[in-house]
Amino acid sequence: MSSLTCVSGLKPEYLARTATELSEEAHRIETLLRSVEYSLADPNTSLGEGVRLANWSKQLEAYLEGVRFALGERGSSYTPSSVERRERNQ
Repeated sequence: MSSLTCVSGLKPEYLARTATELSEEAHRIETLLRSVEYSLADPNTSLGEGVRLANWSKQLEAYLEGVRFALGERGSSYTPSSVERRERNQ
């Protein structure tokens, strides 16, 4: 059984709930990314912590891309300015 068959058999309220949950998750990850970027920009951040934060940032960006793909938002990548534009448009 393909995944499309499974999804097409779901009731509409389940699909809406899933989309809402994914949107909330995307927002949560965007908030985390802003926090990480703020920490990276802090001159008091140690080199070791900076490396760890940069690595975590890349992982979060990849995860966010997957969440956006699941939402059907193909081709969008995370940048602070893109998040701010999207938030202003909502």
